Amino acid sequence: MPQGWPLRVAVRLKSEVGASPKDAVVAVEPAPPVVTLKPSEMTEETEEFRAEPYKRRPDGYFLFEILAERLSPGSFELLLKVDEEEQFQLPEEIWILEGEDYQALIDEIADEQFLPSPGLTEGETAAEYVKSLIYARLREDGFGEDDRGRFEFRMDPASFRMHSPGDVMPYEGFSSNPIHWTTNKLLDQFRELALYGAEYVSWDLYHSPEFYALRCHGKLLEPLSERASAYLEALANSQRAMLLRSGDIQDPVFLQAIGGPDSRLFDLEVSHRIDNFAVEREPEEDPAHKRAERPYKRDGAVNKAAVYKGPGEVAVEEIEYPKLEVPEEVASAMGMSKEAPHGVILEVVSSGICSSDQHMVRGQTTTPIGQTLGHEVTGMVVEKGNDVQFIDVGDICSVPFNIACGRCRNCNEGKTDICLNVNPARAGATYGYADMGGWTGGQANYVMVPFADFNLLKFPDRDQALEKVVDLALLSDILPTGYHSVYTAGVTTGSTVYVAGAGSVGLAAAHSAQLLGAAVVIVGDLSEEKLAQARSFGCETINVGEEAPIEEQIADIVGEPEVDSAVDAVGFEASARPGEEASALVLNQIQTTTRSGGRLGIPGLYATGDPGAADPDAREETLKIRFGLGWAKSHAFLTGQCPVKKYNRGLMMSILHDKAHIADAVNAKVITLEEAPQAYKDFDNGAARKYVIDPNGYINA
Repeated sequence: MPQGWPLRVAVRLKSEVGASPKDAVVAVEPAPPVVTLKPSEMTEETEEFRAEPYKRRPDGYFLFEILAERLSPGSFELLLKVDEEEQFQLPEEIWILEGEDYQALIDEIADEQFLPSPGLTEGETAAEYVKSLIYARLREDGFGEDDRGRFEFRMDPASFRMHSPGDVMPYEGFSSNPIHWTTNKLLDQFRELALYGAEYVSWDLYHSPEFYALRCHGKLLEPLSERASAYLEALANSQRAMLLRSGDIQDPVFLQAIGGPDSRLFDLEVSHRIDNFAVEREPEEDPAHKRAERPYKRDGAVNKAAVYKGPGEVAVEEIEYPKLEVPEEVASAMGMSKEAPHGVILEVVSSGICSSDQHMVRGQTTTPIGQTLGHEVTGMVVEKGNDVQFIDVGDICSVPFNIACGRCRNCNEGKTDICLNVNPARAGATYGYADMGGWTGGQANYVMVPFADFNLLKFPDRDQALEKVVDLALLSDILPTGYHSVYTAGVTTGSTVYVAGAGSVGLAAAHSAQLLGAAVVIVGDLSEEKLAQARSFGCETINVGEEAPIEEQIADIVGEPEVDSAVDAVGFEASARPGEEASALVLNQIQTTTRSGGRLGIPGLYATGDPGAADPDAREETLKIRFGLGWAKSHAFLTGQCPVKKYNRGLMMSILHDKAHIADAVNAKVITLEEAPQAYKDFDNGAARKYVIDPNGYINA
């Protein structure tokens, strides 16, 4: 055998391991044996070869692959490590396999384990076929009706989401052989996982003539031990290896994500191309310019997005699947290549509706009809360019709403809110917003993120992230924005703080002030419902529509008419009472209510133009601010967008370690993408909620 040749060894352990899948799991509970092939005394070999199995068969066979020079069945002994104890154990049988013999073993395993493939019958949908296959495997593996009831399987046809032009595919075009193979591989893994007991399980199917993916996600009855997790991870690696070794499956992906020590959530997914079966592929015209591999890309996937249709109107429409390209207007104006090898495409996990989105929808900006919406994005990477080095396909990441190149002077100074290279109109850009560079919005199934290594914040643990995903969804904008406002306003231990506006940014600012140690946080608004939400997490409140001046109401709370720091979380749509716009009102109020030498935070949006304003000056955002008062009181204030990257990592850690509970503070509500138009209307009518869109079914809320 040549040096460095992969030695494939099939070993059948003695009978105590058990002959059935359930018994085998119990017998090696929960980790598989680690095997050392130790040279026997009869040979001159001295090197030991150590490996974990990449495949275990239900009949007790384990397959190992080891790099070895020269070995034969009589030249080594098998050293097993089971339950942390090493022992020599002679196997019942050893095979050393090469080439065609090895492939024959794979085929034999498939024949033994898999039910026969009946193929798709005329008139049968892919969903019906896969669903029947799943149920047949469950019955074959010994899961009866009682098990299915205990697992609470949600396998009605609606759970199969067909991401293809139609629900019914011509049966003669359905590649049942590779789909049958890979579905069974996923069910092999599910069988082992389900032995630990599941509270619920659901299935999602993605299918087109070129692509197939099946996803299983659910919740275990109890968290897995570290050893059980290690066992299942080793088993998943074996399934992945088997798929990769098959010459019939192109671009296979096998994923397993199981919760950490305190998590019970799990995800399994298998996907692959299906257009290569018995087909010779055409070579690419220019291999030197080959685009990034897309093993996770949903070929044929439908990409829908929330779109502005005119004042007060939002619709969900199908848009183009994103490409790794920057907008034409950015590329041409900034001298930038349109191709974006530095970018990634995300499958959107969550996307929030922001009050600044509402400004556009109300017709109070220069937003063109047809503008895609959404800049608060969390997503899973499904495609990456060949210049992306530190973000991988499958990573779940938070996307700062600021688009930043990471190369310009401002980015190098940490001012990512005013990047000089991503918007020809002015410094700074964001997704799905008027006059901000033409970048497609993220209230969609998929979105492209440029300069991914610089922009994205990768969550360190996928399962922990999915458990806290509603809180983490707010890292892209409102939590850093709220924190930025009170941090720049000088809030610290013992501060008294007034926050004008009980919308989501105002509530995020109030919660952030508490994180920074403020003694008293006062929130002012016209809405009693929103003020009640502020009181729900310990804030004092004042109704700014009452006849009593704000200063008197503040004095009733802190004993004096001024505070140390104040925040304008309202912006240019300020009003003294419902329906009466007064754009500079809040800016003047916070100067009045802040002590001399105090500081002001201004996260509220002030657009460069407000075509809907009643005041002609306000249409150009020329506001009547009492600047002399602020000057006389030596106030300091900072304007502009929040540079999210300055704060998001620290705030992520506060969420992951249960210090920040921002979703509760802002009363977050998860909705589907199809519910977005109604949510915009409810938001406009004053709903005391933060709407978080879940376009792809990741959030279990």
